[in-house]
Amino acid sequence: MKYELIIYHENKAYIPSVLDGVKWETERKGVHGKLSFTMVIDNKIIFTEGDKVTFKLDDKNIFLELRA
Repeated sequence: MKYELIIYHENKAYIPSVLDGVKWETERKGVHGKLSFTMVIDNKIIFTEGDKVTFKLDDKNIFLELRA
């Protein structure tokens, strides 16, 4: 399986180095899904919690978070 995780901050996109994979959780209808991951923190990736995050698994869109 191949995955792609992208964090969008302001007008830039970042592909973080992820540790221990990505966890995607869903509940019943009407409840938001949750995407969890631990990434390597460095001075090249600038983000704040709540930034847009996309996640693809085998080139299929799985998760899109669009908080403002």
